[in-house]
Amino acid sequence: MKNIVLLGGSNSVMINGLQKGLREYANVTNLALGGSTSIQNLYELYRPRNQEAIKTADLIVTESNINEIHQHLNMREQLDINIIFRNMQYLYSSLYCLQKPVCIILLPTFHQKKYIVINNMHKYLANFYGFCIISLHDYYKEHHIVEFGNKFGHHQLNIVNRILGQYISKNINSFISSNKQLEIS
Repeated sequence: MKNIVLLGGSNSVMINGLQKGLREYANVTNLALGGSTSIQNLYELYRPRNQEAIKTADLIVTESNINEIHQHLNMREQLDINIIFRNMQYLYSSLYCLQKPVCIILLPTFHQKKYIVINNMHKYLANFYGFCIISLHDYYKEHHIVEFGNKFGHHQLNIVNRILGQYISKNINSFISSNKQLEIS
């Protein structure tokens, strides 16, 4: 059985959602923490107790776009967009250095207009580093089901994320390591 490391926020923590789908065809080490942004995911990559799981991972799956959007829009302590981008760059650079297949998930959120900037930052970095990206956000938009997605707030129906997880783990061999030749310092 293949090994997956899962990084992300509450959508990755929910028991009957993404992680359950991933577990149907793979062993999953879930390092997600609710409300997490890229900086927490970065911390989990370097945390000593996680090194064995990361070393043996056949795929790393991460999602944090919704939490970054909310951190940027938080009225009490708004996180600057430049800090968010810097933290994302640190995460993506560290993921690249692992030389493992990486799958970035962009979960849907349409309640705030700032989502476009943050989702585009994720897309830019995924492309730059040569990572796979699955955008449920774009899927909802292209198939005119945004209204459906908005009914559930920050969390999608468990079944939606579970099916996504099943497809990812069932097709784990389709994910490949980045073939880009970048000098990371």
